[in-house]
Amino acid sequence: MSFGKCLPLKLIIFREILMVTNTVNMSLPSFDRLPLSQIKREAARKNLKQKDVIVGISRQSVLKNLMTIKENQNGRLLCCVVKADAYGHGLANIVPLIDEQTDAYGITRNDDALKIRKMGITKPIIRLGEPSSEEIRDGIQRKLCIEEMVGSLNKAQEISFELTQAKSNKSMNIHISLNTGDIGRDGFECGRKYELLADFEKICEIENLDIKGIMTHFGYAESADQGVQHTKATQFIEISQWLRRIANKKGHFPLIHMTNTSSFTLVCCLPGSGNAPQAT
Repeated sequence: MSFGKCLPLKLIIFREILMVTNTVNMSLPSFDRLPLSQIKREAARKNLKQKDVIVGISRQSVLKNLMTIKENQNGRLLCCVVKADAYGHGLANIVPLIDEQTDAYGITRNDDALKIRKMGITKPIIRLGEPSSEEIRDGIQRKLCIEEMVGSLNKAQEISFELTQAKSNKSMNIHISLNTGDIGRDGFECGRKYELLADFEKICEIENLDIKGIMTHFGYAESADQGVQHTKATQFIEISQWLRRIANKKGHFPLIHMTNTSSFTLVCCLPGSGNAPQAT
C-alpha cells in the first residue's frame, strides 16, 4: 500500500470500520536532536520564528490516502477519527472533505461531536474513551447521539441511570471495550473471562442500552514484538466472537473492532481476517 506524500496522522481500523484522519505537510528542521547553539543558528539562518510556522493541509493527499485505505478495506465500513478538532486542523476543513467516503466518526470530546452535528451530519459518532458523568449528561441533553465506550458494568449502569433520569425514551448505542493487557486503558480484562462473562450478560439485559460494538486497542502494536501482538489480536478475536454469540442470543448484534494505526496491517494478516471480525 502506498500513501501520498503525507501519511495520515491517525488510522484506526474496524474489520467493518476503518478509521483515518487528516494528513498534513510540514517543512521544519529537526530541532529536537540538535544542541541549543545549533538550534539558534539554524533558526537565525532560516529566520524562523514561531509566528512563521505554517501547517499546510493537502486536500489532495487527504483524499488520496483515504481512497488507498478504502481500496484495502475489503468491504468494511470506514470511520474517520477526527478528535481534538481533527487533530488541530479544523473539523470545518476536514469533515466536509471526507464525509462522502466515511461511514462514522471517532471523537473524544462532546464539543467535537456538537460541531459535526451542527454540520447536519447524522452518521454514527463513536467516543474513543469512557465518558465522564458530565459528558454523558451533556450528550443526552444536547441530543448528540454519541455511541459510548463502556469498560465496566458500573459505567453501563451509570449511562442507563442518566438516560432514565433524563426521561429519555431512546436507547443508547454502546461499545464494549476489552483490555488485552498491553496498555493501561479502560476496559474489561480479557484474562478474567468468568468475571467478564458475568458482567457482559448483565449489560445485555439493560433495556435502554444497545451493544453496537466490541472493541480493543493495541497501544504498542507499532513497536512491540509482532508475534506477541498477533497472539493478543487472536485472543481478542476469540473472546469477542464468543461474546458476540452471547449478545446475538439476547438481541444485540455488535461489530468487532480494534483501534491503532498499526493494527491495519496486523489484523489483515490474521487467519480468517477477511471474514468475521470487524475492526475499529
